[in-house]
Formats: sequence, structure tokens, C-alpha cells
Amino acid sequence: MTGAVLAERTEMVDGAPSALAALRRGEPVVLTHARERHLVIAAERVTGRTMALLVRYSSGFACVAIEGERLAALDIPLMEADDAGREAFAVSVDAGAGLTTGISALERARTVRALAHPSTTPADLVRPGHVVPVQVRPGGVLERPAPPEAAADLCRLAGLVPAAVFAAIPESVSEPLPTALADLTTVRVEDVVRHRERAEPLVHPAAVAPLATRRGLLTQHTYVDVRGGTEHLAVVAGAVADADAVPVRVHDECLAGDLLGSVRCRCAGDLAAALDAVATAGNGVVVYVRGGAACGGQPTGVAVPADRDRVAAHVLRDLGVRSVVLLTDDHGHAGRLSAFGMPVVACAPLTPAGQCDLRAGAVE
Repeated sequence: MTGAVLAERTEMVDGAPSALAALRRGEPVVLTHARERHLVIAAERVTGRTMALLVRYSSGFACVAIEGERLAALDIPLMEADDAGREAFAVSVDAGAGLTTGISALERARTVRALAHPSTTPADLVRPGHVVPVQVRPGGVLERPAPPEAAADLCRLAGLVPAAVFAAIPESVSEPLPTALADLTTVRVEDVVRHRERAEPLVHPAAVAPLATRRGLLTQHTYVDVRGGTEHLAVVAGAVADADAVPVRVHDECLAGDLLGSVRCRCAGDLAAALDAVATAGNGVVVYVRGGAACGGQPTGVAVPADRDRVAAHVLRDLGVRSVVLLTDDHGHAGRLSAFGMPVVACAPLTPAGQCDLRAGAVE
């Protein structure tokens, strides 16, 4: 399979950058999730005019997606116990100075900006009010892929205070937007998830050491998972920095096969074949991803660790690899790796004999 065809089939469009630019300019964006749509405005950039637009073309129930630390600093309690399955609404507030009823678009905009401004103190707010804060999860959309988390994440990614005012658009996603909203930038919650998965590494480099093997001298790179400290490995043959079409195998840890030599699974043989292939080619990488469920010596092979392809993509980018020839029979694996920002130009299977033919005519 040619690189062009593979890229065409697996490339996924990231819709977040245009939304980030719009938020920096103070423009509303339309955020979609499942069958819902929300208007979203960066809290620190909202004005009376943009708040009036949000109120007119939404349910009018203006909420502010905001981090728990900020709510604690402003002494704004949650209205009920936090529940992972729903929004964590906090006590409604108004800005205390210069407001009359607090209900107008201009006054609600002032309250929203006050929530985002670092100099605001608990004494500057009155409770209850007309703006409802919603506490977002610490991990954002990677912990809970929902509109409040996406709205706050978009502001943070845009370099703004991670707080956004949002409100639901009554019309279903199957209906056209009102004319006044038709030209706004639209972004999906899943776009925000994918943008973060591609942009934010799961691992950081910890150590590099020479590795003397029967195949010759290789280099071992150790990476530490930022979430739990799990160590992943990259075994490198030759020079791969700034290289294209680098042979790469992503291997999932299998205690039974890799360490204990179980003959009921092919894991140990696949690992040996992959190391043989990159050593024979003179350059390449075997990414050894740890932390998955044990294979148990079953013929079906080892369970795939969560975030395997995301970990591998970030390891390869740290090594300076620009594109890869993936040593696999699974073209779906190629698509998943590409989705995390590591281009796969072709796939080459490991043969049953434990060899991988990387000649041009043999690459699919």
C-alpha cells in the first residue's frame, strides 16, 4: 500500500485550531457533542454584545466552566455532591460592584469576567446570582469528554484563563443553525480530545543507555509515563532522528511470553523478529509498551494496553522520527498511530519465520 493511499485513509482532521483562534479573538464558537450544541465564549474575553448573542440564541441558562481550584479560591461551594456522571453545578453568583439586578447581558458578562480575573476575591461576589459556575474535572476532556470540560480546555489551549461561559442551543444538531450563528467556528468535543491526545505527551524521557545484544550494539531509551510512573522502552538501531520511513514495531508487554518463554502465545517470537528486523535494516525502533493486561499464555496474544498507540507516537516523536514503516499485519494499527500524529507510510508484516522483508517490492 502506498504512503499516499494510507495517509488518505487514516488522516483525521483536527478541528480545534480554528476554534482556539476564534476564542483568542473573543468570538463565540459552537461546540457540538452527541446531539447537543452549545455556544461557548472565553470568560476573560466576553462582552455585553457577545453575551447578548449567547442569551438570545441559547436556552439563556448561562454557565461558566471553571476549575475546582478557582472555585475554592473564590469560596464558591458546589450545590450538591460531585458525581462523575453529570455536571458539578456550584452556587450561582453575581459580581458585587456596579450591578443592579445582575440579569442583563452586560451585567452577566461582567460577572463572568470577574470569575476569570485573578484579582477577584470572595468578597467581590454575591450569592445567589444569575451566573452558574460548573466545576470541570481536573483531567479535562481526557477524564470526562463533555461540553464543560471541552470549553475550559479550549480556553487553556488558547493561552487564556481556563474558564468559559457556555449555554445550550435549543435546536438539534440535525437542524440548521440560526442565521446569526451560521458563520461561527464549529468544533466537536472529540476534536478537543484528539487535539490534547496529539499535543500533550503521556511520557517523558528518563534515561539512555547502550544495549549490547547478539544482534549487535543497540540503544535503549527509557520513558516514564506521566500518569503513573510506568516505564516504557524504545530499542533503537542506527540513526532515526529526522528520518523518514523508519521501520517500527510497537510491542505490548507480555510477561508469560517475553520473560517466561511461554509457547502458547507468539509474543516472544514477535519481539525477537522485530529486533532482528530493525537490526538487519540498520535503523529502526522497537517500542516496548508496558502496563497492559497479562497475556496469560493464550494463543490469542496479549491484551493491548490502554493508550498504547498514543504512548508509541509520543516516544517516536521524541526520538525525532518523522514517518514510519509499521511492522504489522494490522492496518487498523497504522490508522491509530497516524491519528496520534505519527505518519505511517506503509506496513510490512513480520513473517512466520520471524523475519520482516523491508525491500521496496515487499512492503504493502
